[in-house]
Amino acid sequence: MTTAEPHLNGDAFLESSQVLVDDHRMWDARQLLEAASRAELPNTGWPVGIVLTGDQRPTPTTRGITARVSHYGRAPWDDYWELDTHGGYFFTRRFEEDDEPVGYVSSSGHPERPMWYDLRIWRVAEVFLHSAALCAALGIPPNEPYQLSVTHRGLRGREFAVSQVGRFVRRGQLAADDVSEWAAEVTQDRIAAALPDLVSSVTAPLFALFDFAAVGPGVFQAELDAFLRNRIRG
Repeated sequence: MTTAEPHLNGDAFLESSQVLVDDHRMWDARQLLEAASRAELPNTGWPVGIVLTGDQRPTPTTRGITARVSHYGRAPWDDYWELDTHGGYFFTRRFEEDDEPVGYVSSSGHPERPMWYDLRIWRVAEVFLHSAALCAALGIPPNEPYQLSVTHRGLRGREFAVSQVGRFVRRGQLAADDVSEWAAEVTQDRIAAALPDLVSSVTAPLFALFDFAAVGPGVFQAELDAFLRNRIRG
């Protein structure tokens, strides 16, 4: 699935795209809106694939439905997503690191253009779970495969960092490349059974672009567990 929606120059983005392997089925705009609403996960205050009302509500198109959401008000949109009549889904979000304040102040300062590893773990996990929730909402069987991709763009020159107090990160780990891409065939069952491995398969090569940066297994699991607890509390 592709989208004609342009990216905003100078920003960094998380993207995800999913396409059903068996795409002979079709859904109308009302069915798509209902599925998108049911797929929304209550794990953060601003979930992936958020469905709003009012001026930022999804709108029907010849391809399906689409939404542009401005959360911070600095750009025309912070989130863009579209769900097509064959169940294909595309989502992109500007890096929240560019608008959210860090949680602490240190004597060494903070990167002006960061990539927060803790937030990336949370968001990648959410992309996987949202993709499965959307398939479930469309009535796709749990063992039916679909193609899923996760991409980070606009990385070059950003610095590996963390948003939380008490976490040490060596300064000066910059990304020399601009894009980190991952794609595979998955199922809802696979995501439920192997979420940590899937999230790591996306985030480990992403982090390595920042001068071989890595997150230890204990720290990674702690972040993923915090995300899942937050989702359960929803």
